[in-house]
Amino acid sequence: MTTMPEAKTAARALTWLLALAPVACDETETLDEPVGHDEPSDLEPYDNQKFDGPLQAFDRDAIVDDALFENDGAATVAAIQDLLEVSPYGKRSFLADELVDGRRFSEVLVEVATEHHLNPVLLLTRLQVEKSLVSKSVRPSGNAVDFALGCGCSDGNHCNTAFRGLDRQLTCAADVLRASFDASVAGSGTWLQGKARKTLDKITVRPRSHGTAALYAYTPWVLQGKGGNWLVWNVNRKFIGAMIDRGTWDVGPMAADTEADGDSDGGSASAGDTDTEGASGSSGGSDGGAPEPGSCVGHCGDDSAVPLGDGHACFCDDACVGQGDCCDDFALACGG
Repeated sequence: MTTMPEAKTAARALTWLLALAPVACDETETLDEPVGHDEPSDLEPYDNQKFDGPLQAFDRDAIVDDALFENDGAATVAAIQDLLEVSPYGKRSFLADELVDGRRFSEVLVEVATEHHLNPVLLLTRLQVEKSLVSKSVRPSGNAVDFALGCGCSDGNHCNTAFRGLDRQLTCAADVLRASFDASVAGSGTWLQGKARKTLDKITVRPRSHGTAALYAYTPWVLQGKGGNWLVWNVNRKFIGAMIDRGTWDVGPMAADTEADGDSDGGSASAGDTDTEGASGSSGGSDGGAPEPGSCVGHCGDDSAVPLGDGHACFCDDACVGQGDCCDDFALACGG
């Protein structure tokens, strides 16, 4: 049964969808490929060894897992503010000082994400993917901020003033992402987990999570190495990686695996294709067998994730001490 809040969000999301073309375009329609991105470094594959699950390697069928998508507690207001004050781009983002109706932007972003049961970093990623706002140190002029996510804009120049403002733009994006996720769960969406469909760049994708389906409903492009959901994936990694390095990210849901059935229709190599469990068992424990999941036996000094066996991961290198994500036997096995 649909509750009143869910019905309100769904109805509001329909309004946003009508204002977010080409989000709801038919897959047979020919549209110009989105070109250009203001921040060249976003097109460079981000390298961070402390990723597991979908963030470890690009797989067009698994851009994000559901745990990460819905982890509204992954980043606090303070963590987002810190990311803006010292951004991954080596400068202070103008968003660190942006006020929305007298409130800090970081506070409004986290509030909107929490209300929609979404990861705040996903919304921040959208702002960077759409207009490169996080990487800008000077506030852009014109509609770049007030219509940052394109909601209410029928083309590049004409925008409905009813959609003006970062708060409305964030709410728009959150409504659409939330409604698209829920529609995949219900089996009523345009993009569904487990159902193959062609993107607007004519690539077949079979989403392995509802979160991935929602991202394609919002941006129906793969554009590996140059835009689309590859760019969403890469920027997401950049932001989360920076937060991991600072100890401000909840790493648990990041490491969760996607749907156990990893069958995809021609996707790129998935993190699930690597036998991390087998690697963990390559060095035997005291009885000569494979160590328990999450053990540092045979992994001391490695900078790769060690699966815990519950969809999460831990680490066995010195950096895990400061970040609080060492495996339980790190000190015993590695002398750390």
